[in-house]
Amino acid sequence: MSQKITEGVPLPTFAGNVAQSKGMLAAGTKYDYRTKVVGPHGDNVEVTGATVTRMSGGNDQKAAFVGARGITHGIATYSFKLVSSKENGLGTFVGVADASADFLDSKRWGKAWAMGCHGQNLFSWEDGFEKAAFIRAALPGSTESLEAGSVIVVRVDMEARQLSFSVNGGDFVVAQGVVLPQAVRPFCKLAGAAGDSVELAYDAEVDSSVEDNIADRKSTRLNSSHA
Repeated sequence: MSQKITEGVPLPTFAGNVAQSKGMLAAGTKYDYRTKVVGPHGDNVEVTGATVTRMSGGNDQKAAFVGARGITHGIATYSFKLVSSKENGLGTFVGVADASADFLDSKRWGKAWAMGCHGQNLFSWEDGFEKAAFIRAALPGSTESLEAGSVIVVRVDMEARQLSFSVNGGDFVVAQGVVLPQAVRPFCKLAGAAGDSVELAYDAEVDSSVEDNIADRKSTRLNSSHA
């Protein structure tokens, strides 16, 4: 079954069903004519297109955002690229949130599940704006913390209700014990250092730099194994 992507923020409707012009698309997010990538977010992150950056000060717990699009069925993937990470992924978590929550509520969000980029373990939130809980043995973890340039691909299988992660082009690993809700959105928390930033891309829109980075890391691993 093919995936279904729903827009968190609908595109504007023009009289006579006129298509968006190149001029409208060139105007970008100033006039909100392009499809959104990043959706609602806490007040201490800055959003620039598809990139979200942790601002200085503020509440660490509110340094979170979700994608503008939700997944309701089929299998879908999206990626987070660590654009900047001062402490090798410490405080950065990427995964999914329950899309049934009211993300426009600035006080409380719903459930979320995400991989911590520092040790590649799984964490959960009853409220995405609160503290995380460590889920023991849900993911194998790693002694390799993720540095800037790393790419984590998140895969959701809405038929099996499974959540999986692939790090820098590696195999997907299923998060054990997680049963996804009926609809999810991309979720990220940037509770680390000021200036830490990530870039979100949906599967059909992955930037070429992300693909090149994955290919380079695969080549490096292969060369190391044959050394």
